[in-house]
Amino acid sequence: MSEAPEGMISLGEFSKLKGITAVKTIDMIRGGFYLGRKIGEDWFVDALESSESNNMLSNTKGAGVVSRKRSLRRVIVTDMRMPFLSMVVFMIKWVIASIPALIILTIILSVIDAMFGWVIPGLIETG
Repeated sequence: MSEAPEGMISLGEFSKLKGITAVKTIDMIRGGFYLGRKIGEDWFVDALESSESNNMLSNTKGAGVVSRKRSLRRVIVTDMRMPFLSMVVFMIKWVIASIPALIILTIILSVIDAMFGWVIPGLIETG
């Protein structure tokens, strides 16, 4: 097991503090509930997360909804491992998802072209 980076604690230590399993903690990190990262084969959690359990505030209407106060934190992606076939499928989905955006962009550009097609000739004739 590698040493925890500055400002982070090991997954095991964090899970013990929270009273949840390591698997549940990893799921919560992946879901964005906790800040953590995997370095090599070991997981680490932001040390501030262990003290934020008291920071949970219930909804003012008492509906049982829980929210967390968080400041924005900068994320730097240093590596991404993805099997080739998964990457190909991802890229195909990305291309398909961009089709509606291209249709909307075409409509907007057509409207702009139509407006300038009527406005500019009128300005040239009166000038």
